[in-house]
Amino acid sequence: MRFKHQKQAIYGLTSMLLIGELLIGIQNTQAATTAKTQQIQITKQSAALYDRNGHKLHNKVLALGTTWRVLATKKIKKQTMQRIFDNVWVPQTSVDMMQDTAKKQTTQNSGDNSASANSADAGFKKVDFPQAMQGTWYSADKNASTNSPITFAGNKISLSGKTMFAYDGTVRPADDQATLNIGGNSLTALQQQRQDNWQSLLVQDPQNLNFKKTPVSPVIDLRGWYQSAGDGEYYYVMNENIDGQQTPVLFTAGGAGLWTDAHYYRTSQLAQQQQDSTYDDDREQ
Repeated sequence: MRFKHQKQAIYGLTSMLLIGELLIGIQNTQAATTAKTQQIQITKQSAALYDRNGHKLHNKVLALGTTWRVLATKKIKKQTMQRIFDNVWVPQTSVDMMQDTAKKQTTQNSGDNSASANSADAGFKKVDFPQAMQGTWYSADKNASTNSPITFAGNKISLSGKTMFAYDGTVRPADDQATLNIGGNSLTALQQQRQDNWQSLLVQDPQNLNFKKTPVSPVIDLRGWYQSAGDGEYYYVMNENIDGQQTPVLFTAGGAGLWTDAHYYRTSQLAQQQQDSTYDDDREQ
């Protein structure tokens, strides 16, 4: 079992091409590492751009949710404008002023990897893990990639000292979907933050997966946030007969056939007792 990540380079200047009548622009992501840099986030769908004289740049707009470094602020034709690139201005009414980078980075580095704790998740949908999975599970199986417990808390999954946040992989703004479609190449700083801290959660219908019996939880398919190919990591709970009692067991699986990787239990003692046990519900390649 593992968290799936793709390694992508982050460029200081990232070319951004949006479809149809959208912007061909350049986002300066250098602000993500520059101390005390004011940033803005676009809060108006298709925010129009203007030149220094207040003339609208036709067919050039900014996508909702993108972030930009503020290079200057001034009144242009009685409207407060933010300069985000050479001779490219956006109205202040179309943006949300964010914290300066130094404070923003401090917030992100404290607590829970907090891409999920600020406006970065606008336009996305958090998804909690099923109730039957919530809490901590333990394994002593040799096929478990780590013997550290797995903890599910709301939409968080913690494993091997790393906490990730689950979001519905089918709910994305257009620009994020476009990034997924190209395999997560050339990520902006904000997208890299999502890649590092979020996972795409998809719910699979057990009726389509040829189980011998129905799991007591939905089948969860977890993937890297910008993973566009390959199989995910699967989690589901089955009731198994242990010492004559129906006992919940967390199955982890992978591959196209949901081949069983390992079993997890509610206590470390039970995990030791059941180490490397097999069940009729195991799926073998």
